[in-house]
Amino acid sequence: MRQTQREATRLRPRIAAIAVPWLLLVCALAAQITWPLLPAGERTWLTMMIVGLIAATSISHAWVWQGPRWTLAFIVLTAGISLLAEIIGVATGLPFGTYSYDRSLGWEVGGVPVIIACAWLMMAYPALTVARQLAGKRWAVIATGTWALASWDVFLDPQMIAEGHWTWAPGQALIPLPGLTEVPLQNFAGWLVVSLVLMVVLTGLRSRPAPTAVPDVLYLWTWLGGITANLLFLDRPWVALWGGLAMGVIGLPLLVTSAVRARAAASPQ
Repeated sequence: MRQTQREATRLRPRIAAIAVPWLLLVCALAAQITWPLLPAGERTWLTMMIVGLIAATSISHAWVWQGPRWTLAFIVLTAGISLLAEIIGVATGLPFGTYSYDRSLGWEVGGVPVIIACAWLMMAYPALTVARQLAGKRWAVIATGTWALASWDVFLDPQMIAEGHWTWAPGQALIPLPGLTEVPLQNFAGWLVVSLVLMVVLTGLRSRPAPTAVPDVLYLWTWLGGITANLLFLDRPWVALWGGLAMGVIGLPLLVTSAVRARAAASPQ
């Protein structure tokens, strides 16, 4: 019994360590609020900062609650698989379609900016965490996490195309929805495939029970913030609609679950 208590005490993160993911999250949200207020064409540096801050939020939360080994495995697997998929995509057109990156996003490997792997990493963690909350069996977690991650691209691609960070070759079948007709249909299929591979691999990592407030807020903010930014600041109401619906498949159940959990925690025993 004493040994079990000592082990629990040893594994319990210190208050300072718990505060780090929250601090990084607040900084990331502040940067995102600032992003649409800057003139178009002058926010590449802030885009890269936001990706770095959110990736650091995910990594720090994993490090605090899942430990160094889990976190390093997560980073290697997520960054490795996503970067490989992007390098293959740029070279062959599979699985995303024919596209190329602008050189504005910094250091590249195989024609792919390294920051792109960070973007996959920053959202793979909350997608995985949310999926584990909403689903039970592993196949259900994989399916939920796949959609949680891939649906984010409905917001991402129109935004990054408008910023000139990547371009698509002409002649590809486009998504037949208003507001998304600049994005090839194959791209979203590619996102589903890569997200599926990631979730199959990542659900194989043995996780400890942990507080989920940070990744929950991150996912809900990405969903609701994407709607707000496209609707009120970027003049893309159709993107707000389609992205809101796509991510809402996961976001709405998460919002309800979080509200019920918070109410239960606040109610007297």
